[in-house]
Amino acid sequence: SKLTSGSINGMVRSLDDKFSHYFDPAQNKDFAQAISGSFTGVGMAVNEDKRGLVVGVTYPDSPARGAGLKAGDVITKVDGKSIAGLSSDVAVAKVKGPAGTKVTLTVATPVGKDSSKLGAERNLVLTRKVIDIPVAQGKLFKEDGRKVGVVQLVSFTETAGELVIKQVDKLKKQGADSWVLD
Repeated sequence: SKLTSGSINGMVRSLDDKFSHYFDPAQNKDFAQAISGSFTGVGMAVNEDKRGLVVGVTYPDSPARGAGLKAGDVITKVDGKSIAGLSSDVAVAKVKGPAGTKVTLTVATPVGKDSSKLGAERNLVLTRKVIDIPVAQGKLFKEDGRKVGVVQLVSFTETAGELVIKQVDKLKKQGADSWVLD
């Protein structure tokens, strides 16, 4: 299987097409999860950092938001083991796990103007669950006598098109007469 995957990957790369990629079975599983719109974990999007993982956003009704994690917080350890210097893929894999299981995150909030220093660390024990990523969100704004429907597409998933249409229809019923797609 290693030889087959390597051969296929080499053939696809030889196409010299930035839009053509080969996924081995493990990568394909990760990709399928990424576009499914849900995953099992604690409910946050993170960015890689030399100190660990930086929280970008926490999702509504998630264990991460319930525990008080905020954008900018830095996760330095998972279950007592440092994740400093690990790739985000490896570090995130340590945070994810089966629904109903617990994970302990060691978190510090940056202090100072440049956020390079971290405050005191705290341990948060979270219970993993299935997280549905909010793919599309719609809001109605009134501006200069107009009703502006704003639909935000948060991520591309298998159902993103349907969810955008649902938000547009909802805002039409509320009287939207102009649109912004973010």
